[in-house]
Amino acid sequence: MESLRDVSLDFSNWELYKTVEPFRVLGVPIPGLRQLCYQTNLNGTIVSAGVFELKGKQTHVAWGLKNEPHCSFHALGVTAGWSNTVTGCPEYKVLRYDGTISGFSVDGTIFATGVYVPASFSQSFKAKLRQYAPLITLFLLAIVWASVKTYLTPGTPPVIQPVHAAMQMDPSFIDTHAVHEWMLDFMGGFFLLFGMLKAVNVRKFAIAFRNYDIVAKRFKFWGYVYPFIELSLGILYTARLFLPAVYVITLVLMTVGCVGIFLKLRKREEVICACLGGFFDLPLSEITFVENLLMANMALMMLLLV
Repeated sequence: MESLRDVSLDFSNWELYKTVEPFRVLGVPIPGLRQLCYQTNLNGTIVSAGVFELKGKQTHVAWGLKNEPHCSFHALGVTAGWSNTVTGCPEYKVLRYDGTISGFSVDGTIFATGVYVPASFSQSFKAKLRQYAPLITLFLLAIVWASVKTYLTPGTPPVIQPVHAAMQMDPSFIDTHAVHEWMLDFMGGFFLLFGMLKAVNVRKFAIAFRNYDIVAKRFKFWGYVYPFIELSLGILYTARLFLPAVYVITLVLMTVGCVGIFLKLRKREEVICACLGGFFDLPLSEITFVENLLMANMALMMLLLV
């Protein structure tokens, strides 16, 4: 397969055998998206490449082998050359904004059609709220889990002491031990929930993750082990095992994640966020950055309390 990645992206000598317009993503026609299908003979093997253009501008190229099962392998490329070979078809998704098709994504990279009309502030806010509802729900679940578990744990005082203690300016108004226990349970619930979502379809997560994570870009295996690292952290937080080491690992993991997200956001490149695995189409945004930053800060706080 290595020789195929060396094939030139200059299709002037390839045979154009089919044009598809509009191209359908998961059965949905995308306005302005066209596929030009080329083929050539490479050492007795028929190589087929699909060149995709959105309103006349090339978005991506995907290749496959015509004498192999459909989409047995694919790689994406533009002018810089092919990316690494991935087993299976490219991961396409239809993107909608306020009920209207706004674009599509392929392996986590977003391409906007620009067919929607800009919404008002209230419409935009409601659309964002609906879009991020799964993420908000998971955060609330982690908060409820931590609060209930801390409250029901024998011998653990409530986080907030009775009101009269506050009125007397009692220093024990906020119980630091209870806060620490709550944070441990929150971190445990957070990593268990998010790790499970990523692990269900680890391949889809790994493809989207390496679009912005600085480690996954260099080491392909990292995207495949990351969900299980999160699950392990969730178990260790919940069981209160190896906590100082767990704090350090969390701090490093989340800080590295912040760096990759920041660099991608600074370039204003739109990609799918891998934080919820392959279940929801959330764009990478400042919310993802704040999420990682929050977890890093909580790990640092608990490390300082050791």
